[in-house]
Amino acid sequence: MVSEQPRADSVADPDVPQQDSEDTFDRLVDEGEQRLGRSWPGLISTGVLGAFDIGVGVLALLLVEQATHSVLLGGLAFSIGFIALTLARSELFTENFLVPVTAVVAKNASLLSLIRLWAVTAMTNLAGGWVFVGIIMVAFPTLRATAVEVAVFYIELGITWHAFALAMIGGVLITLMTHLQHATESDGVRLVPAIVMGFLLGAGKINHAIVASLLCFAALQAGAPFGYADWLGMAAFAASATWSAGWGWSRCCACCKSRTRCSPNATTASGRRDQRRGAPGSGAVTSVGAGPSLLVKARTRWAEPEEDTMARVPAVPTRAAGPLGRLAYRLARRRYGAVPEPVTVMLHHRPVFWAYGLWELGNQKAMRRLPASLRELVVYRVATQVGCSWCVDFGTMLQRHHGLDIDRLRELDSYPTAEAFTHTERRALAYADAMTALPTTVTDDMVAELDAELGHDGLVELTYAIAVENHRARFNHALGITAQGFTSGDACRVPQPGT
Repeated sequence: MVSEQPRADSVADPDVPQQDSEDTFDRLVDEGEQRLGRSWPGLISTGVLGAFDIGVGVLALLLVEQATHSVLLGGLAFSIGFIALTLARSELFTENFLVPVTAVVAKNASLLSLIRLWAVTAMTNLAGGWVFVGIIMVAFPTLRATAVEVAVFYIELGITWHAFALAMIGGVLITLMTHLQHATESDGVRLVPAIVMGFLLGAGKINHAIVASLLCFAALQAGAPFGYADWLGMAAFAASATWSAGWGWSRCCACCKSRTRCSPNATTASGRRDQRRGAPGSGAVTSVGAGPSLLVKARTRWAEPEEDTMARVPAVPTRAAGPLGRLAYRLARRRYGAVPEPVTVMLHHRPVFWAYGLWELGNQKAMRRLPASLRELVVYRVATQVGCSWCVDFGTMLQRHHGLDIDRLRELDSYPTAEAFTHTERRALAYADAMTALPTTVTDDMVAELDAELGHDGLVELTYAIAVENHRARFNHALGITAQGFTSGDACRVPQPGT
Protein backbone atom coordinates (compact mmCIF):
# COMPACT_ATOMS: atom_id res chain seq x y z
CA MET A 1 0.00 0.00 0.00
CA VAL A 2 1.09 3.59 -0.46
CA SER A 3 2.92 4.93 2.56
CA GLU A 4 3.47 8.52 3.61
CA GLN A 5 6.90 10.05 3.11
CA PRO A 6 8.89 10.08 6.36
CA ARG A 7 10.12 13.32 7.85
CA ALA A 8 13.63 14.21 6.79
CA ASP A 9 14.88 14.30 10.36
CA SER A 10 13.14 11.12 11.48
CA VAL A 11 16.25 8.98 11.08
CA ALA A 12 18.16 11.07 13.58
CA ASP A 13 15.25 11.51 15.99
CA PRO A 14 16.20 9.72 19.22
CA ASP A 15 12.56 9.50 20.31
CA VAL A 16 11.54 7.23 17.42
CA PRO A 17 11.38 3.68 18.87
CA GLN A 18 12.88 0.73 17.06
CA GLN A 19 10.27 -1.76 15.87
CA ASP A 20 12.35 -4.78 16.94
CA SER A 21 12.65 -3.34 20.45
CA GLU A 22 8.90 -2.74 20.58
CA ASP A 23 8.20 -6.32 19.46
CA THR A 24 10.52 -7.63 22.18
CA PHE A 25 8.77 -5.47 24.76
CA ASP A 26 5.36 -6.73 23.63
CA ARG A 27 6.48 -10.35 23.89
CA LEU A 28 7.89 -9.72 27.38
CA VAL A 29 4.69 -8.08 28.58
CA ASP A 30 2.45 -10.75 27.04
CA GLU A 31 4.38 -13.62 28.59
CA GLY A 32 4.76 -11.76 31.88
CA GLU A 33 0.99 -11.42 32.18
CA GLN A 34 0.57 -15.10 31.42
CA ARG A 35 3.17 -16.24 33.96
CA LEU A 36 1.96 -13.92 36.72
CA GLY A 37 -1.62 -15.02 36.12
CA ARG A 38 -0.97 -18.74 36.54
CA SER A 39 -3.11 -20.68 38.98
CA TRP A 40 -1.54 -22.10 42.12
CA PRO A 41 -1.37 -25.64 40.68
CA GLY A 42 0.10 -24.29 37.45
CA LEU A 43 2.69 -22.23 39.28
CA ILE A 44 3.73 -25.12 41.52
CA SER A 45 3.98 -27.58 38.63
CA THR A 46 6.09 -25.26 36.45
CA GLY A 47 8.42 -24.59 39.38
CA VAL A 48 8.91 -28.30 40.04
CA LEU A 49 9.43 -28.97 36.34
CA GLY A 50 12.00 -26.18 36.25
CA ALA A 51 13.92 -27.98 39.00
CA PHE A 52 13.78 -31.21 37.00
CA ASP A 53 15.07 -29.40 33.90
CA ILE A 54 18.06 -28.00 35.78
CA GLY A 55 18.49 -31.38 37.46
CA VAL A 56 19.02 -32.93 34.04
CA GLY A 57 21.79 -30.37 33.48
CA VAL A 58 23.36 -31.29 36.83
CA LEU A 59 23.31 -34.95 35.85
CA ALA A 60 24.99 -34.15 32.53
CA LEU A 61 27.63 -31.98 34.25
CA LEU A 62 28.52 -34.68 36.80
CA LEU A 63 28.65 -37.45 34.19
CA VAL A 64 30.95 -35.48 31.88
CA GLU A 65 33.22 -34.14 34.65
CA GLN A 66 33.61 -37.62 36.10
CA ALA A 67 34.51 -39.08 32.69
CA THR A 68 36.73 -36.26 31.38
CA HIS A 69 37.82 -34.30 34.49
CA SER A 70 37.19 -31.22 32.35
CA VAL A 71 35.31 -28.29 33.84
CA LEU A 72 34.78 -26.79 30.37
CA LEU A 73 33.19 -29.94 28.96
CA GLY A 74 31.12 -30.30 32.10
CA GLY A 75 29.86 -26.75 31.66
CA LEU A 76 28.94 -27.45 28.06
CA ALA A 77 27.04 -30.55 29.14
CA PHE A 78 25.23 -28.54 31.83
CA SER A 79 23.66 -26.37 29.09
CA ILE A 80 21.32 -29.31 28.41
CA GLY A 81 19.39 -28.20 31.49
CA PHE A 82 18.82 -24.73 30.05
CA ILE A 83 17.81 -26.20 26.71
CA ALA A 84 15.15 -28.24 28.54
CA LEU A 85 14.09 -25.17 30.54
CA THR A 86 13.71 -23.12 27.35
CA LEU A 87 11.73 -25.72 25.42
CA ALA A 88 9.48 -26.65 28.34
CA ARG A 89 8.97 -22.99 29.39
CA SER A 90 9.25 -23.97 33.04
CA GLU A 91 10.00 -21.59 35.90
CA LEU A 92 13.50 -21.04 37.34
CA PHE A 93 14.15 -18.57 40.13
CA THR A 94 15.95 -15.50 38.70
CA GLU A 95 15.16 -16.66 35.15
CA ASN A 96 11.70 -15.27 35.90
CA PHE A 97 12.95 -11.77 36.68
CA LEU A 98 12.94 -9.85 33.40
CA VAL A 99 9.63 -11.15 31.99
CA PRO A 100 7.32 -10.59 35.00
CA VAL A 101 9.11 -7.40 36.08
CA THR A 102 8.44 -5.95 32.63
CA ALA A 103 4.74 -6.78 32.96
CA VAL A 104 4.63 -5.08 36.38
CA VAL A 105 6.51 -1.99 35.16
CA ALA A 106 4.08 -1.80 32.22
CA LYS A 107 1.28 -1.85 34.83
CA ASN A 108 -0.23 -5.00 33.36
CA ALA A 109 0.22 -6.96 36.61
CA SER A 110 0.51 -6.31 40.35
CA LEU A 111 3.55 -6.37 42.61
CA LEU A 112 1.81 -8.93 44.82
CA SER A 113 1.54 -11.38 41.92
CA LEU A 114 5.26 -10.88 41.27
CA ILE A 115 6.17 -11.69 44.88
CA ARG A 116 3.95 -14.78 44.75
CA LEU A 117 5.69 -15.97 41.58
CA TRP A 118 9.17 -15.53 43.04
CA ALA A 119 8.37 -17.15 46.40
CA VAL A 120 6.59 -20.18 44.98
CA THR A 121 9.20 -20.67 42.25
CA ALA A 122 12.11 -20.56 44.70
CA MET A 123 10.47 -23.07 47.05
CA THR A 124 9.39 -25.48 44.34
CA ASN A 125 12.77 -25.26 42.58
CA LEU A 126 14.52 -26.23 45.80
CA ALA A 127 12.05 -28.94 46.79
CA GLY A 128 11.87 -30.49 43.32
CA GLY A 129 15.62 -30.21 42.90
CA TRP A 130 16.32 -31.96 46.22
CA VAL A 131 14.15 -34.90 45.18
CA PHE A 132 15.59 -35.12 41.67
CA VAL A 133 19.28 -35.02 42.63
CA GLY A 134 18.55 -37.53 45.38
CA ILE A 135 17.29 -39.93 42.75
CA ILE A 136 20.43 -39.22 40.70
CA MET A 137 22.70 -40.10 43.63
CA VAL A 138 20.86 -43.39 44.13
CA ALA A 139 20.86 -44.23 40.42
CA PHE A 140 24.51 -43.20 39.84
CA PRO A 141 26.49 -43.96 43.02
CA THR A 142 29.76 -43.47 41.08
CA LEU A 143 28.94 -39.77 40.76
CA ARG A 144 28.95 -39.12 44.52
CA ALA A 145 32.61 -38.19 44.79
CA THR A 146 32.34 -35.82 41.84
CA ALA A 147 29.20 -34.22 43.32
CA VAL A 148 30.98 -33.57 46.62
CA GLU A 149 34.03 -32.15 44.87
CA VAL A 150 31.94 -29.77 42.77
CA ALA A 151 29.71 -28.63 45.66
CA VAL A 152 32.56 -27.95 48.09
CA PHE A 153 33.71 -25.11 45.84
CA TYR A 154 30.48 -23.17 46.45
CA ILE A 155 30.51 -23.77 50.21
CA GLU A 156 34.14 -22.65 50.52
CA LEU A 157 33.33 -19.36 48.78
CA GLY A 158 31.86 -18.26 52.09
CA ILE A 159 30.40 -14.81 52.69
CA THR A 160 32.91 -12.88 50.62
CA TRP A 161 32.95 -10.31 47.85
CA HIS A 162 34.16 -13.07 45.55
CA ALA A 163 31.00 -15.09 46.25
CA PHE A 164 28.81 -11.98 45.94
CA ALA A 165 30.34 -11.01 42.59
CA LEU A 166 29.91 -14.54 41.19
CA ALA A 167 26.27 -14.55 42.29
CA MET A 168 25.65 -11.15 40.70
CA ILE A 169 27.11 -12.40 37.44
CA GLY A 170 24.70 -15.33 37.69
CA GLY A 171 21.74 -12.96 37.91
CA VAL A 172 23.00 -10.89 34.99
CA LEU A 173 23.63 -13.93 32.78
CA ILE A 174 20.17 -15.38 33.38
CA THR A 175 18.45 -12.04 32.77
CA LEU A 176 20.48 -11.53 29.59
CA MET A 177 19.50 -15.00 28.41
CA THR A 178 15.82 -14.17 28.93
CA HIS A 179 16.16 -10.87 27.08
CA LEU A 180 17.88 -12.47 24.08
CA GLN A 181 15.34 -15.27 23.91
CA HIS A 182 12.46 -12.82 23.73
CA ALA A 183 14.05 -10.89 20.88
CA THR A 184 12.93 -13.69 18.53
CA GLU A 185 9.93 -15.94 18.00
CA SER A 186 12.04 -18.85 16.73
CA ASP A 187 12.44 -21.71 19.20
CA GLY A 188 15.65 -22.72 17.41
CA VAL A 189 17.22 -19.29 17.87
CA ARG A 190 16.15 -19.22 21.53
CA LEU A 191 18.32 -22.27 22.16
CA VAL A 192 21.50 -20.33 21.33
CA PRO A 193 21.51 -18.07 24.42
CA ALA A 194 20.36 -21.04 26.52
CA ILE A 195 23.42 -23.04 25.48
CA VAL A 196 25.82 -20.11 25.87
CA MET A 197 24.56 -19.04 29.31
CA GLY A 198 24.32 -22.64 30.51
CA PHE A 199 27.94 -23.19 29.51
CA LEU A 200 29.10 -20.03 31.28
CA LEU A 201 27.23 -20.95 34.47
CA GLY A 202 28.66 -24.46 34.53
CA ALA A 203 32.18 -23.85 33.28
CA GLY A 204 32.62 -20.61 35.22
CA LYS A 205 31.24 -22.11 38.45
CA ILE A 206 28.93 -19.12 38.72
CA ASN A 207 27.30 -18.87 42.13
CA HIS A 208 23.67 -19.12 41.00
CA ALA A 209 21.39 -19.77 43.97
CA ILE A 210 19.35 -22.63 42.51
CA VAL A 211 22.07 -24.30 40.42
CA ALA A 212 24.55 -24.24 43.32
CA SER A 213 21.84 -25.50 45.68
CA LEU A 214 21.10 -28.53 43.51
CA LEU A 215 24.79 -29.39 43.40
CA CYS A 216 24.99 -29.03 47.18
CA PHE A 217 21.88 -31.19 47.62
CA ALA A 218 23.54 -33.90 45.54
CA ALA A 219 26.66 -33.69 47.68
CA LEU A 220 24.69 -33.67 50.95
CA GLN A 221 22.93 -36.87 49.95
CA ALA A 222 26.30 -38.36 48.97
CA GLY A 223 27.95 -37.75 52.37
CA ALA A 224 29.38 -34.24 52.00
CA PRO A 225 31.69 -32.80 54.68
CA PHE A 226 29.30 -29.89 55.25
CA GLY A 227 25.73 -29.69 56.52
CA TYR A 228 22.41 -28.11 55.57
CA ALA A 229 23.20 -25.05 57.69
CA ASP A 230 26.26 -24.42 55.51
CA TRP A 231 24.14 -24.81 52.40
CA LEU A 232 21.46 -22.45 53.76
CA GLY A 233 24.00 -19.71 54.42
CA MET A 234 25.49 -20.10 50.96
CA ALA A 235 22.08 -20.18 49.26
CA ALA A 236 20.71 -17.15 51.12
CA PHE A 237 23.81 -15.09 50.35
CA ALA A 238 23.86 -16.17 46.69
CA ALA A 239 20.12 -15.54 46.33
CA SER A 240 20.44 -11.99 47.68
CA ALA A 241 23.25 -11.16 45.26
CA THR A 242 21.59 -12.91 42.33
CA TRP A 243 18.29 -11.19 43.11
CA SER A 244 19.98 -7.78 43.36
CA ALA A 245 21.61 -8.11 39.97
CA GLY A 246 18.64 -9.73 38.25
CA TRP A 247 16.08 -7.36 39.71
CA GLY A 248 18.21 -4.28 39.05
CA TRP A 249 18.87 -5.10 35.42
CA SER A 250 15.31 -6.26 34.80
CA ARG A 251 13.92 -3.08 36.30
CA CYS A 252 16.33 -0.94 34.27
CA CYS A 253 15.52 -2.74 31.00
CA ALA A 254 11.78 -2.67 31.61
CA CYS A 255 11.74 1.01 32.57
CA CYS A 256 13.86 2.04 29.58
CA LYS A 257 11.64 0.16 27.16
CA SER A 258 8.49 1.41 28.81
CA ARG A 259 9.67 5.04 28.65
CA THR A 260 10.72 4.67 25.04
CA ARG A 261 7.28 3.40 24.09
CA CYS A 262 5.59 6.13 26.10
CA SER A 263 7.66 8.98 24.64
CA PRO A 264 5.77 11.66 22.68
CA ASN A 265 6.83 10.30 19.30
CA ALA A 266 6.54 6.62 20.20
CA THR A 267 3.60 4.65 18.97
CA THR A 268 2.76 1.88 21.40
CA ALA A 269 0.26 -0.86 20.90
CA SER A 270 -2.21 0.81 23.24
CA GLY A 271 -1.23 4.27 22.01
CA ARG A 272 -1.94 3.39 18.40
CA ARG A 273 -5.26 1.97 19.52
CA ASP A 274 -6.15 5.13 21.40
CA GLN A 275 -5.19 7.34 18.45
CA ARG A 276 -7.42 5.40 16.09
CA ARG A 277 -10.51 5.43 18.29
CA GLY A 278 -12.98 8.23 18.55
CA ALA A 279 -13.79 9.90 21.83
CA PRO A 280 -15.64 7.63 24.25
CA GLY A 281 -19.32 7.58 23.53
CA SER A 282 -18.97 9.45 20.25
CA GLY A 283 -19.44 6.42 18.05
CA ALA A 284 -16.83 7.79 15.64
CA VAL A 285 -14.86 5.40 13.51
CA THR A 286 -11.70 6.92 12.07
CA SER A 287 -10.12 5.58 8.92
CA VAL A 288 -7.16 6.99 7.05
CA GLY A 289 -7.95 6.51 3.41
CA ALA A 290 -6.25 8.58 0.72
CA GLY A 291 -4.80 10.68 3.53
CA PRO A 292 -5.34 11.58 7.16
CA SER A 293 -8.32 13.74 6.22
CA LEU A 294 -10.65 10.82 5.51
CA LEU A 295 -12.92 10.54 8.52
CA VAL A 296 -15.80 8.14 8.37
CA LYS A 297 -18.36 8.42 11.14
CA ALA A 298 -20.26 5.25 11.86
CA ARG A 299 -23.82 5.52 13.07
CA THR A 300 -23.43 3.18 16.01
CA ARG A 301 -26.41 2.11 18.06
CA TRP A 302 -24.38 1.17 21.13
CA ALA A 303 -22.26 3.35 23.40
CA GLU A 304 -18.50 2.85 23.51
CA PRO A 305 -16.99 1.56 26.79
CA GLU A 306 -16.10 4.25 29.31
CA GLU A 307 -12.36 3.53 29.26
CA ASP A 308 -11.19 3.24 25.68
CA THR A 309 -7.99 1.28 26.11
CA MET A 310 -8.12 -2.27 24.81
CA ALA A 311 -10.30 -5.09 23.60
CA ARG A 312 -12.62 -6.49 26.24
CA VAL A 313 -11.03 -9.91 25.81
CA PRO A 314 -7.20 -9.96 25.73
CA ALA A 315 -5.36 -11.33 22.72
CA VAL A 316 -3.73 -14.75 22.96
CA PRO A 317 0.04 -14.03 22.88
CA THR A 318 2.25 -15.84 20.42
CA ARG A 319 3.93 -17.94 23.10
CA ALA A 320 0.54 -19.27 24.27
CA ALA A 321 -0.87 -19.84 20.78
CA GLY A 322 0.43 -23.38 20.35
CA PRO A 323 2.27 -24.71 17.28
CA LEU A 324 -0.67 -24.40 14.88
CA GLY A 325 -1.71 -21.05 16.31
CA ARG A 326 1.83 -19.69 15.90
CA LEU A 327 1.80 -20.94 12.31
CA ALA A 328 -1.49 -19.12 11.68
CA TYR A 329 -0.05 -15.95 13.26
CA ARG A 330 3.05 -16.20 11.10
CA LEU A 331 1.02 -16.61 7.90
CA ALA A 332 -1.23 -13.70 8.82
CA ARG A 333 1.74 -11.49 9.65
CA ARG A 334 3.39 -12.36 6.36
CA ARG A 335 0.23 -11.51 4.45
CA TYR A 336 -0.94 -8.39 6.27
CA GLY A 337 2.13 -7.15 8.15
CA ALA A 338 0.44 -7.80 11.51
CA VAL A 339 -1.80 -10.46 12.99
CA PRO A 340 -5.43 -9.23 12.84
CA GLU A 341 -6.63 -8.70 16.39
CA PRO A 342 -9.93 -10.60 15.94
CA VAL A 343 -7.83 -13.66 15.13
CA THR A 344 -5.82 -13.36 18.34
CA VAL A 345 -8.97 -12.97 20.43
CA MET A 346 -10.81 -15.84 18.74
CA LEU A 347 -7.93 -18.21 19.49
CA HIS A 348 -9.20 -18.44 23.07
CA HIS A 349 -11.74 -20.92 21.64
CA ARG A 350 -9.68 -23.06 19.29
CA PRO A 351 -12.50 -25.03 17.63
CA VAL A 352 -14.24 -21.73 16.84
CA PHE A 353 -10.93 -20.25 15.67
CA TRP A 354 -10.34 -23.05 13.14
CA ALA A 355 -14.00 -23.14 12.05
CA TYR A 356 -13.90 -19.40 11.45
CA GLY A 357 -10.60 -19.61 9.58
CA LEU A 358 -11.90 -22.28 7.21
CA TRP A 359 -15.12 -20.32 6.76
CA GLU A 360 -13.25 -17.17 5.74
CA LEU A 361 -11.04 -19.09 3.33
CA GLY A 362 -14.17 -20.53 1.77
CA ASN A 363 -15.70 -17.05 1.53
CA GLN A 364 -12.67 -15.74 -0.35
CA LYS A 365 -12.88 -18.55 -2.87
CA ALA A 366 -16.66 -18.48 -3.27
CA MET A 367 -17.49 -14.77 -3.63
CA ARG A 368 -16.29 -14.08 -7.16
CA ARG A 369 -19.51 -13.30 -9.01
CA LEU A 370 -19.85 -9.60 -8.14
CA PRO A 371 -17.28 -6.94 -9.06
CA ALA A 372 -14.86 -6.36 -6.19
CA SER A 373 -15.73 -2.66 -6.16
CA LEU A 374 -19.41 -3.39 -5.43
CA ARG A 375 -18.77 -6.16 -2.93
CA GLU A 376 -16.17 -4.21 -0.93
CA LEU A 377 -18.35 -1.10 -0.99
CA VAL A 378 -21.35 -2.76 0.67
CA VAL A 379 -19.08 -4.54 3.14
CA TYR A 380 -17.55 -1.20 4.09
CA ARG A 381 -21.01 0.33 4.46
CA VAL A 382 -22.07 -2.39 6.89
CA ALA A 383 -18.92 -1.80 8.96
CA THR A 384 -19.70 1.90 9.33
CA GLN A 385 -23.34 1.24 10.16
CA VAL A 386 -22.52 -1.27 12.90
CA GLY A 387 -19.68 0.91 14.20
CA CYS A 388 -16.79 -1.53 13.73
CA SER A 389 -13.71 0.66 13.41
CA TRP A 390 -11.50 -2.41 12.97
CA CYS A 391 -13.56 -3.45 9.93
CA VAL A 392 -13.39 0.08 8.49
CA ASP A 393 -9.61 0.13 8.97
CA PHE A 394 -9.05 -3.31 7.48
CA GLY A 395 -11.62 -2.80 4.70
CA THR A 396 -10.00 0.45 3.57
CA MET A 397 -6.67 -1.35 3.35
CA LEU A 398 -8.21 -4.11 1.22
CA GLN A 399 -9.78 -1.59 -1.13
CA ARG A 400 -6.43 0.14 -1.52
CA HIS A 401 -4.80 -3.19 -2.17
CA HIS A 402 -7.31 -3.98 -4.91
CA GLY A 403 -6.67 -0.60 -6.51
CA LEU A 404 -10.20 0.66 -5.85
CA ASP A 405 -11.24 4.29 -5.52
CA ILE A 406 -11.34 5.04 -1.81
CA ASP A 407 -11.72 8.80 -2.18
CA ARG A 408 -15.42 8.33 -2.83
CA LEU A 409 -15.87 6.83 0.62
CA ARG A 410 -16.03 10.42 1.89
CA GLU A 411 -19.40 10.69 0.16
CA LEU A 412 -20.80 7.46 1.51
CA ASP A 413 -23.26 9.13 3.89
CA SER A 414 -24.85 10.96 0.94
CA TYR A 415 -24.82 7.97 -1.42
CA PRO A 416 -28.51 8.31 -2.52
CA THR A 417 -27.60 11.49 -4.42
CA ALA A 418 -23.80 11.35 -4.73
CA GLU A 419 -22.50 11.12 -8.30
CA ALA A 420 -19.55 9.02 -7.12
CA PHE A 421 -21.81 5.94 -7.06
CA THR A 422 -23.61 4.16 -9.88
CA HIS A 423 -27.31 3.39 -9.88
CA THR A 424 -26.64 -0.26 -9.02
CA GLU A 425 -24.27 0.71 -6.20
CA ARG A 426 -26.89 3.03 -4.69
CA ARG A 427 -29.43 0.21 -4.67
CA ALA A 428 -26.90 -2.21 -3.17
CA LEU A 429 -25.99 0.28 -0.44
CA ALA A 430 -29.67 0.82 0.39
CA TYR A 431 -30.08 -2.96 0.54
CA ALA A 432 -27.09 -3.19 2.92
CA ASP A 433 -28.64 -0.51 5.17
CA ALA A 434 -31.97 -2.34 5.19
CA MET A 435 -30.35 -5.68 6.05
CA THR A 436 -28.21 -4.14 8.81
CA ALA A 437 -31.06 -2.18 10.44
CA LEU A 438 -32.66 -3.59 13.57
CA PRO A 439 -35.21 -4.85 12.73
CA THR A 440 -34.42 -5.35 9.06
CA THR A 441 -36.34 -3.19 6.59
CA VAL A 442 -35.80 -5.14 3.35
CA THR A 443 -38.73 -4.86 0.89
CA ASP A 444 -39.89 -6.96 -2.02
CA ASP A 445 -39.13 -4.12 -4.42
CA MET A 446 -35.50 -3.91 -3.25
CA VAL A 447 -34.94 -7.60 -3.86
CA ALA A 448 -36.73 -7.57 -7.23
CA GLU A 449 -34.73 -4.62 -8.55
CA LEU A 450 -31.37 -6.07 -7.53
CA ASP A 451 -32.33 -9.50 -8.85
CA ALA A 452 -33.10 -7.94 -12.21
CA GLU A 453 -29.73 -6.17 -12.31
CA LEU A 454 -27.43 -8.79 -10.75
CA GLY A 455 -29.19 -12.07 -11.47
CA HIS A 456 -30.07 -14.72 -8.93
CA ASP A 457 -26.45 -15.64 -8.23
CA GLY A 458 -25.37 -12.01 -7.91
CA LEU A 459 -28.21 -11.25 -5.51
CA VAL A 460 -27.36 -14.28 -3.39
CA GLU A 461 -23.69 -13.24 -3.22
CA LEU A 462 -24.59 -9.66 -2.34
CA THR A 463 -26.92 -10.82 0.43
CA TYR A 464 -24.32 -13.26 1.72
CA ALA A 465 -21.55 -10.62 1.73
CA ILE A 466 -23.71 -8.21 3.73
CA ALA A 467 -24.67 -10.94 6.21
CA VAL A 468 -21.05 -12.05 6.62
CA GLU A 469 -19.87 -8.52 7.35
CA ASN A 470 -22.65 -8.10 9.91
CA HIS A 471 -21.28 -11.20 11.61
CA ARG A 472 -17.70 -9.86 11.62
CA ALA A 473 -18.61 -6.32 12.62
CA ARG A 474 -20.91 -7.28 15.47
CA PHE A 475 -18.38 -9.78 16.84
CA ASN A 476 -15.62 -7.15 16.83
CA HIS A 477 -17.82 -4.38 18.18
CA ALA A 478 -19.13 -6.51 21.05
CA LEU A 479 -15.60 -7.47 22.16
CA GLY A 480 -14.23 -3.94 21.85
CA ILE A 481 -11.83 -4.71 18.98
CA THR A 482 -10.98 -1.41 17.27
CA ALA A 483 -8.83 -0.03 14.46
CA GLN A 484 -5.40 -1.68 14.36
CA GLY A 485 -3.53 0.62 11.98
CA PHE A 486 -3.74 -1.31 8.71
CA THR A 487 -4.74 1.82 6.83
CA SER A 488 -2.42 4.27 8.59
CA GLY A 489 0.57 2.02 8.00
CA ASP A 490 1.21 1.17 11.67
CA ALA A 491 0.44 -2.45 10.91
CA CYS A 492 -0.10 -2.84 7.18
CA ARG A 493 2.77 -3.76 4.92
CA VAL A 494 0.68 -5.17 2.12
CA PRO A 495 1.94 -3.56 -1.10
CA GLN A 496 -0.51 -1.75 -3.32
CA PRO A 497 -0.61 -3.31 -6.81
CA GLY A 498 1.92 -1.71 -9.07
CA THR A 499 4.24 -0.58 -6.26
